[in-house]
Amino acid sequence: MRRLERFVASRGWVVAVVLSSGCAGAPADSVRREIQARYVRASSEAVAARTYTDAESTHQWIDTPDCTYTNTDRPPRSWSEMRSEVEAGLRTRLLAFSTEIQSLQVHGDGATAVALVTGTARITDDRGELGPKGATHDVVTTATVRDEWVKTADGWRRRSHVKIVPNKITQVDGKPFGR
Repeated sequence: MRRLERFVASRGWVVAVVLSSGCAGAPADSVRREIQARYVRASSEAVAARTYTDAESTHQWIDTPDCTYTNTDRPPRSWSEMRSEVEAGLRTRLLAFSTEIQSLQVHGDGATAVALVTGTARITDDRGELGPKGATHDVVTTATVRDEWVKTADGWRRRSHVKIVPNKITQVDGKPFGR
């Protein structure tokens, strides 16, 4: 189970769809569309990613060069410090990502999005924690993230990604899972 949790943690930087209010000098709908388009593209790329180079390609267009990534139990880290987690996460196939925005605040050329992220992965349960040992399951996890965005010459870019509620398994093979 730790492998799946590490996988989801490493992928947390690429997901969410944002609904927004407004931004100084830009109609609210255009801000929402631009950030949403970036999240949708990043989510699609996360599902398709097979190598670290794939993940890094997404990082280069969605994040600012100094973007930081914080899991609930770790200090903020840079992209290069996240490399081992990103590589470990790529070993587990991601089937889908979706996001439900809890809130979005726009302030000048910045925005803060809080989102419930849902990811689905197919895993083999080597320890028998979800059923028979060695069985393969579709596992749905959720986490809550807070992303800080900044308007740049290249459009909206993410400056920080913070997981504020850790990964939690919510479904196994389409059935609710509670711990």
